[in-house]
Amino acid sequence: MKIIKSKNIKYKIINFIFLFCLILSIYVLFLISKKIINLPQTNSFDITGKYLSPWSIYYFSLHIIASIFTVFFALSFKMSYELKAKFLTSIISIGISLCILELFLAFPSDNLDFRIHKAKEIGIEFDTRSKSEVIDDLKNEGHIVYPNFTPSLLLNNYKEGLNVTNDNQIFPLSNISDISSILTNENGYYPIVKTDKYGFTNEKNLYTNNPIDIMLIGDSYVEGYSVHPNENISSNLNNADFKTINLGKGGNGPLLELATLREYASPHKPKIVIWFFLFNDFHNLYYELRSDLLTNYLLDTKYSQNLINNQNKIDATLKKYIDSKSNNNNLSNENKLNLNKFIEIIKLSRLKGIYLNTIIYSSDKINNKLLKDILINANDTVESWGGKLYFVYLPSKSSLQSGNAILPSNIGRFSFKDNITPINAIHDICSELNITVIDFYNIVYNSDDHDSFFPHATNGHYNSKGYKLLTDNIIKKIQ
Repeated sequence: MKIIKSKNIKYKIINFIFLFCLILSIYVLFLISKKIINLPQTNSFDITGKYLSPWSIYYFSLHIIASIFTVFFALSFKMSYELKAKFLTSIISIGISLCILELFLAFPSDNLDFRIHKAKEIGIEFDTRSKSEVIDDLKNEGHIVYPNFTPSLLLNNYKEGLNVTNDNQIFPLSNISDISSILTNENGYYPIVKTDKYGFTNEKNLYTNNPIDIMLIGDSYVEGYSVHPNENISSNLNNADFKTINLGKGGNGPLLELATLREYASPHKPKIVIWFFLFNDFHNLYYELRSDLLTNYLLDTKYSQNLINNQNKIDATLKKYIDSKSNNNNLSNENKLNLNKFIEIIKLSRLKGIYLNTIIYSSDKINNKLLKDILINANDTVESWGGKLYFVYLPSKSSLQSGNAILPSNIGRFSFKDNITPINAIHDICSELNITVIDFYNIVYNSDDHDSFFPHATNGHYNSKGYKLLTDNIIKKIQ
């Protein structure tokens, strides 16, 4: 009698678990269905290939998986107790394995301890403070300092911008103006930078009545991660007597860069605009295209937020946004376990990200079309004031390690794990648009020791030697 009663209790428990899983799978299916229904309502739906776009394929595939689980759990109530127990054990085992894999991916492959060790090997002191500690120390010294805000931070929860008033939003493309901030520590120190009157990393005295020679458009490499301000690309060009403005921001992709060009380069009409491109730009682009506000820059050549004349609003909005966080670490990438990271692990965020990247970097035709459309827009804008657009292809250390670099006229696909699309297609696009390409990939790859251009020969942005080599080759092209 006790055995039968115990078995009935176990049967009820397992039925309850399967019922909970059924409800959960129906809820997930509902959420994914909403995403699919909303896709045609986005500005980017047509230009990204409609239902053949990476985001559509991503959500449809998740929808299929969720549907299979829903049907399975719905039919499971007719199974025997033993069969249910076996299936439940299998599902739990798979779930735990995926969470372990997700947890493994959550830890950086090139961690702080490894960088410290490499620095010690060559006798370099390494600043082991956290970003928040550096910020606190700078504040104690009397500096007006904020974390380095990057526009890409808004693409998840604030993709249409931040509220200025109840019926007005703004999508900032720069940091707070006239403050101190810090960049990432890769070379053993935290670069302390000053922002100009528009919130970019520049000296204040560069905005004068004299014509600007060069404006730089790009991401963290252009902003100057992770070297001293006097060692970045814009400083090197200024030292070579090219009056240069740095409009780079970490995490920027082609659409944010087009927006930056429209908002900040167009009013100043520089003689030369240099556009920098890295392997991860297509990943960034698809997240940017989820914002209807940002997509307007591609669809409407006259669209503008008039940001250059609204810096006071930008400063107030960004200060409010930063202060709304419980602590400033929310704006950094410090690797601390917290509730948000735990939720990300449960949601398998990195595994889903890898799957999405696989789809994105398999969509060559769509990717190349989008890049071409953006470059046409950018090139037309620059040529409208008589300027010249240059395109710089940047290598990462991991892409150089793949060892697949050959002459641009015969370059095939690089190592897929590095998320690099074929550079030959980019050369073709720029050639068709009469845009000069500076292929820094092959320049670095063909050097005697390309590891020497990276922080302590580890993955990261360039060191001062790398930025100097890049600048020297830029100067050769533009002179």
